[in-house]
Order: sequence, then C-alpha cells, then structure tokens
Amino acid sequence: MKIWNSKQMYSVMTCHSINLTHQINDVEWSPFTSSIFGCVTDNGRIEIWDLARQSVDPIIEIKAQEGTSISRKSIKFSRSSQVVAVGDNDFGIDIFRMFNLEHVQVNIKS
Repeated sequence: MKIWNSKQMYSVMTCHSINLTHQINDVEWSPFTSSIFGCVTDNGRIEIWDLARQSVDPIIEIKAQEGTSISRKSIKFSRSSQVVAVGDNDFGIDIFRMFNLEHVQVNIKS
C-alpha cells in the first residue's frame, strides 16, 4: 500500500507486510485516529496499521483459519465505537472490538 499526500505528486510512504503475497481488496482510515487504517486481503487476512507506532508491520493481524477459502472483501470502522466490521466473499460479516488504540495527534512535516 502506498500513502499519498494530495499536495505532492509522489507517495510519501509504503506499507507492506513481509509475508503478504495476496491482493488487498479494501482499505479504510479510522474515523477516530488519523494514523490508523485497516485493510483486508484475498487470502482472508485483516490488518490494522498505526503509522504513529510503526510502518513496517501492522499492529494487529488476523489470518483466516488454515484450510478455508475465505476472501475478505470489505472493511468498515464504526463511527460510534472502537469496532470494525469485515465482510467476506460468502456475504458473512465479522465484527471485531479494538482495544488500546488511543487517539494520537499527527502532524505532517514539510
């Protein structure tokens, strides 16, 4: 994933899990914290990233059960609580509560 600043014509950061080889299907920024975003992949993985903590690996990584053919298709952060919903290729929805993801003020340095 590449992070872009709309005022610049090049990416300012690249985030890539070392062992991620499948397509990313959806990405969404947290409505509560400007440095947190989540993504879902074709092999069923869910990743939550916090750029204020680290950009090398996600701070939360949930893999699909071994032997399943689940493909995660969408991710949505709740606007009213610390919850994320994830949809899959079988029209199933999983809800996850997140803990210890405090709001951090982030400033872009020029």
